[in-house]
Amino acid sequence: MSSNKLPVVLLVVVVGALFAVGAVAATDSGQVDRTDEPSTAQSGNLTFDDQATASSTFTSGSPSTPGVIVGEVDTDVDSAVVVTYPESSLQAGDQVTVDLDNVGAQAWAVNGASGDADSVEDVVADGGNNPTLRLVEGIEYTFEGLPGSSHPLEFFDATGNALLSQSGEGSYENDPAVDWTDSGNSVSFTVTSALAAELDGYKCTIHSNYMVGGTTSEAATDQVIAGLNTFNASELDGGSVTVPVEEFGGFPGTHTAHLIPVANLSGNYTPGDVVSTETADAIVDNEAATVFQGELTLENQTVDGPIQEGEVIAEVATANLFDGAGNDTRFAVDLHPKNDQGELLPGEFVGASNVLNGTNTGVEITAEQFPEDGQFNEFPVTGVTELVAMVHLVDDGASPGDPASPGQYPVLAHASPDGLLFGGVTDDGTVTAETPNASVSFGDQFVEGELVDVAAVQSDSPESAVVVTYPEGGDLVIAGLTVGTFDNETVQVALEDTGGLPGNHTAHIVPTDRLSGDYAPGDTVSAPTAANISDQETASVGVDPDGDNLTATDTTGDGNLNDVDGDGAFDIFDVQALFDELASNEVQQNPGLFNFNDDDNPDEVSIFDVQGLFTDLEASPT
Repeated sequence: MSSNKLPVVLLVVVVGALFAVGAVAATDSGQVDRTDEPSTAQSGNLTFDDQATASSTFTSGSPSTPGVIVGEVDTDVDSAVVVTYPESSLQAGDQVTVDLDNVGAQAWAVNGASGDADSVEDVVADGGNNPTLRLVEGIEYTFEGLPGSSHPLEFFDATGNALLSQSGEGSYENDPAVDWTDSGNSVSFTVTSALAAELDGYKCTIHSNYMVGGTTSEAATDQVIAGLNTFNASELDGGSVTVPVEEFGGFPGTHTAHLIPVANLSGNYTPGDVVSTETADAIVDNEAATVFQGELTLENQTVDGPIQEGEVIAEVATANLFDGAGNDTRFAVDLHPKNDQGELLPGEFVGASNVLNGTNTGVEITAEQFPEDGQFNEFPVTGVTELVAMVHLVDDGASPGDPASPGQYPVLAHASPDGLLFGGVTDDGTVTAETPNASVSFGDQFVEGELVDVAAVQSDSPESAVVVTYPEGGDLVIAGLTVGTFDNETVQVALEDTGGLPGNHTAHIVPTDRLSGDYAPGDTVSAPTAANISDQETASVGVDPDGDNLTATDTTGDGNLNDVDGDGAFDIFDVQALFDELASNEVQQNPGLFNFNDDDNPDEVSIFDVQGLFTDLEASPT
């Protein structure tokens, strides 16, 4: 298998149900400008179905700027449709100082936060007294302004055991990675993964019934703008709009679409900016969707052909799909054909992989025709075929490894500022189904004994079968066959089934690994085997008992060659010819053709057959 492609990396959201695209009025700079006009919006709404977008490396036809579709956008003022992703406001290694004080003996209160914290919201998950503290792994915290021995501070686990304490011995106080220090009016420590896993709350050890609050390991998050667009109110009447995506820091992961009146924006926004609290307060409606990242590579490749339905038609080099949250998404890869103009045929398929998840290499695609009347996906597949591989999302209970049929699952579409584009995670390539170089030459001839000659037999396959057949009721019945390796030579094939003599026979050459079963004379050639024939030639094959180059024939239709001398007439000279040639190979090797004694399963021709032929002549009309 050869390769001439690089992986195509795409960013995708699962396909939604509706992708109608409305008019788009994008600013040239991708910047949303705030105005001082007050908002008159009383209501507004949008939908953000799970859908697909692609990175700027997307190669379906031509590169395109990625985007997402936001549906059913409806409002009565000029508005911005903003797509964001969450990003933690604190990073591992940051240092945060928290001003924590008592409210009498009734509660704790956070009066401020500094250091790498941008606001109190970075350290508290809710407001008021005894707030839930955000204690995030990897952050060094200093709590200052503490009341000291009158209200000793303690951090505890879910069962109330002390982890860090100003009035006792906490289990993590001697951990060098935690680095606990206590100076009375301040304490400091670093939240390790082990400590984060056990932290459950904090309290005053003296007034634990009142001065107690919870903790969480979840960091406060900013909403970072991935893409945005502005629209006139007249454009937002319930249709769908496209928002270009320029900031990929949140891929893969959850994204949210927001509807915000332009007049209520707190500043001039561009992708990568963080949405301010004031702007967030002005959001009219929002909805979240999960964004996936995918990678798919269909390399140009050569396989043994012809390719039959049910066989492997191609291998996809890489097929990956992730959601950014550690959950592997189930999917399948379908292969689509192209028409004679090289255009994708999305409604037709040539095969599908099994159900997949996570990271996959060397994914086999099993050939399967769909729909049944497909014009461009007929089997067997030979020569060079242009194909398009696409990721389809598994939307039922199938498990990885389960078989999938072409078209069984919805394709992952993607959007750009130009609207919906078909494809999503996709790549195209060619599959060359090579038929082994093989040939035979088969001329008109007489059976010599039971043998016929097949001339100029050539095959590049390690092993091939030379098969001689005759037609019967629309089928090909095997008269004889031989197996071997051949290099432009004459091969003699014994005709062990003489049901077709005399008459047209065909010599075929087929690679033995493409035979659908173990064949013997008298068997019928199957359609899959017939489709794998490398070469064939038809000739007339007869029996010439007396060597006069005339074919013995059957003039009565009973299956016996009563016109032994082949002159076209049944007369006494035929009886004489059978008697004269009774011991010849041409007669003795074909007892079923000269069975005038009506023996069951004759294995020889005898004088009784000569007498039977004479009796038939006497009974024949003159």
